[in-house]
Amino acid sequence: MSIFKNKADGTDRPEERKSPGGEAGVSIIAAGMTIVGNIESNGNVRIDGRLIGKLVCKARVTIGGKGRIEGSVDTANALIEGEVHGEIMVRELLQLQESARISGDITTVRLAVQDGAIFTGNIKMGKEAKEILARTPVPNLIPNENHKPDASQAAAVRDKVKTA
Repeated sequence: MSIFKNKADGTDRPEERKSPGGEAGVSIIAAGMTIVGNIESNGNVRIDGRLIGKLVCKARVTIGGKGRIEGSVDTANALIEGEVHGEIMVRELLQLQESARISGDITTVRLAVQDGAIFTGNIKMGKEAKEILARTPVPNLIPNENHKPDASQAAAVRDKVKTA
């Protein structure tokens, strides 16, 4: 055990100890892991592997230096060190570290960018972003009981994973 860990829950990062809902811990997609599909979380999420799909997080998303998302992100707060290829909606603060590589449109109320971060796309911030986000409810990804996966979409995702 590291001497810097919190005695109560063993975590190293104070911002990742508890989500707003009070649940302990962080959901992690580890390096070497690929998830194909949608993820919804009330708690914090850390991506060190690869996600192909949508990520909806009502707390904080951290994308590590080797982390990669190919799809959309909708979250309250985000810290990005890795790559995102797709739309990003951050309802509070988006932080782009110097190693961040973003390709897609961003909508956020506040943005902090370190020197070296690369962004290709359009951005909406401040008052305009607040208005857009107020009109855009946080999506619910959990399908209803009658949901049937689209076979052509599933095949396209399988092909994308095979070529990666």
